[in-house]
Amino acid sequence: MPHLLIVRHGETWHNVQRVLSSQRPGPGLNATGHEQADRLAALLRDTPIEAVYSSPLRRALETARILSQGRGAPRIAAELSEVEVGDLEGQTSQGAFDAYHTTLEAWMKGLALDSPLGGSGETARQVLDRGEGFLRRMTASHHSGTILIVTHSTFMRLTLAHLVVNLESAWVSARPVPNTGTVSLTYAPDGAPICLDWCGDQPSDCGLRDAV
Repeated sequence: MPHLLIVRHGETWHNVQRVLSSQRPGPGLNATGHEQADRLAALLRDTPIEAVYSSPLRRALETARILSQGRGAPRIAAELSEVEVGDLEGQTSQGAFDAYHTTLEAWMKGLALDSPLGGSGETARQVLDRGEGFLRRMTASHHSGTILIVTHSTFMRLTLAHLVVNLESAWVSARPVPNTGTVSLTYAPDGAPICLDWCGDQPSDCGLRDAV
């Protein structure tokens, strides 16, 4: 079974200015984001990586290109896109962020999974369907080796909290993913994904849970 290294993209000016953003192409990396990606690339320099996959959004793809230097071009996977925020796109107000977090908190608890984010964005069930499909594709396409995946914070936290058998939503909710933060996954013999490391934390105290 493959080993997955799932990475959040580097910092953008939208992160700094707190802009809700999910549409393509989106902002690219700022200077700090480039430095973050360079540091992670140095840490991974001696790690054999079989393939690199990236969200099609500019911030993820720029991060993936830095991390994939000497390893071939990253493969673009639409399933890794950030959760579409609907009418909250481009918003910066506290009210918009409150609405965003209220919906996300409900989703993390397994509630209102068919309610679209921002009124016209994606539903949690749509996001989980594409996340689950991508994880299955990894086991079908790669039988071993390390796969590097560059994606987005909300997509990472929602899908992994619901689909990884040794993660609990409350545990994940308490651990935001920083820019270029990395989550390490492997697979059990039955194909179930298992988290080995969450940005430096080990989920050994999480009870096993069923996937949604």
